[in-house]
Amino acid sequence: MIDGDTVVNEGRPALSDEFVRHKVLDAVGDLYLAGGPLLARFRGMRSSHALNRRLLATLFADRAAWTTEPLDAVEFVDSSWAEPARALSA
Repeated sequence: MIDGDTVVNEGRPALSDEFVRHKVLDAVGDLYLAGGPLLARFRGMRSSHALNRRLLATLFADRAAWTTEPLDAVEFVDSSWAEPARALSA
């Protein structure tokens, strides 16, 4: 468990990259909800379950993005994203 910038579980994290692994598994699980294989590249920056769901909603809203024809890149950018206040004050 995390409290601010402190890990409060004893013996955690068990691996040095445990948080990265967790984020990757979250993204894979969220994208699995598309219901079929994705021929895509995913690059998430501070992604979350809600943001990944919005990515899929944006994808499904544009039929050209999920046709069988070759595509150019479909990019989803969340313009509301901002650095946390603690990062701005550092």
